[in-house]
Amino acid sequence: MLDVRKEHVKFWRPQVLLMVANPRSSCQLITFINQLKKSGLFVLGHMQLGVLDALPSDPIKPQYTFWLSLVDKLGVKAFVDLTLSPSVRQGTQHLLRITGLGVLLGRPRLDGEGGDPVRPAGETANPGLHKDRAVGRCGEASQRGEGAIGLHAGGDAHDGGDPPSNAPESFLSGVNGLLLEHSAQAAVRFLYLPSPPADSSQSQQYLAQLEAVTRDLGPTLLIHGLTKVTCTEL
Repeated sequence: MLDVRKEHVKFWRPQVLLMVANPRSSCQLITFINQLKKSGLFVLGHMQLGVLDALPSDPIKPQYTFWLSLVDKLGVKAFVDLTLSPSVRQGTQHLLRITGLGVLLGRPRLDGEGGDPVRPAGETANPGLHKDRAVGRCGEASQRGEGAIGLHAGGDAHDGGDPPSNAPESFLSGVNGLLLEHSAQAAVRFLYLPSPPADSSQSQQYLAQLEAVTRDLGPTLLIHGLTKVTCTEL
């Protein structure tokens, strides 16, 4: 992997830190990322709220046995990294620093129920580190794909994404309709992920826009990369 002759983009493999809140409801996502990463590094990250000084013992250490048994049961090649933190933001930052990888999150839920909630209410959407990031979502239409893959580019010179922050509902519905029309048979879709807003008061609007664009699409991965990749030799 360190061979300088293999620095070409076609040899690139994703190296992923997958943040998992509830492993029992994330088995399909864990398996999918394991298939996606090919020979890249894969780390399962889990963060528990708490302060070690206020507890009689470390509650994280006994959990490793469960997580390692989950890895074995699913047959995935992944490392496990668990941490205890007073907030989701700090815990995510800690795992990002020690792994040095781009982060992938399960779908954020607007209602705060089920799925893999990314953070408690009031925390900002951006963990504050400059990393490639992705958000995975699996909707009710997840069973209709037959193996095709839908690729949809996005973004502009100002990194405003597609949708813009002030996009009307009609625009978001139109984008969703186009995606449904052109990727109806896709097993998974790869979309552009706009940068989260710096102002935490706009976080709910940001999540609502992602919800509107990806509604009923089925398995979808929204990705935001930090660098542009241009290649004409593939």
